[in-house]
Amino acid sequence: MALPEIYSPDDVAKHFGWSPRRLRSLARQIGACSIVGNKMILTEADVQLILEKSRPETVIAPPKATGSYAELVKLRSKGDANK
Repeated sequence: MALPEIYSPDDVAKHFGWSPRRLRSLARQIGACSIVGNKMILTEADVQLILEKSRPETVIAPPKATGSYAELVKLRSKGDANK
């Protein structure tokens, strides 16, 4: 069995231009690291997971409202009058 290639958080952060502190925090948060004593190591799979999780989430915008604010106020006041 071949040993996996391992990387230090400092090397990975430097390669991507990230803060080593932020990289370590994210790796711990998502469980994409191995920690022995006070040393953190990253495998290729860990680095891939960190990259995947660092992508922004896709946000679907709600549909835009139609009509004007004045129309909305008018409709609301009609609803209050019917009470």
